[in-house]
Amino acid sequence: KKISIGSLIGKGGYAFVYSKQKNLFNLVNKESVGLYSVLDNNWQKHLLDQLKIFHKETGSVKALNIIENFQSEVLKFIHIVPDEVKSKLLFSVESKDKIA
Repeated sequence: KKISIGSLIGKGGYAFVYSKQKNLFNLVNKESVGLYSVLDNNWQKHLLDQLKIFHKETGSVKALNIIENFQSEVLKFIHIVPDEVKSKLLFSVESKDKIA
């Protein structure tokens, strides 16, 4: 059975998942990864830049909608960070932003 958890944007050991699903937390092994809200300005800018690149390369209507409504749509993203790469990220992830 295929389980869809939303759109995934990831590289370098971490991922951003765009999903409206309420059960997303149950689909992720929280023993080896942290789940964070994307509240930090550095991470928000990075995510927005990645979305713009993706839209430019693909013409995705969904990506364009997220870009145009970023302030509300960013709240639907979960930043998934494996514990072993947490110290190697571009920017730190804050414990205050951790949601699971």
